[in-house]
Amino acid sequence: MTFELENKKRCRSLSDQHLLARFHPKNPIITKPYVHEDIAVAFENVKRDNDYAIKLGWTHIIIARLIREIEFEQVQQLPVQDLSKKLMEYLATHFTEPITLMLVKKLEIL
Repeated sequence: MTFELENKKRCRSLSDQHLLARFHPKNPIITKPYVHEDIAVAFENVKRDNDYAIKLGWTHIIIARLIREIEFEQVQQLPVQDLSKKLMEYLATHFTEPITLMLVKKLEIL
């Protein structure tokens, strides 16, 4: 498998998992040797151009070049966040049913 294909698969799988919600950079600083020359050109074009769509396009190039150099690690989910999510999912599914603390305990929501 080529590097580009492997990288595309990795990026696709990360985007499928809501990259920013589940992962964060191990080191958010990218040193100069790892900054692609396209990034400097893109920044100059963002500063120079007044068209929002063009600025957005150059910004995508910047992000695409930078994200290749960042190593991500999975964020540890706090139990409270998991609890809130479980509770909201249960309530969304069973909003018409009566709810008691005993039912919540039985379903292991709390």
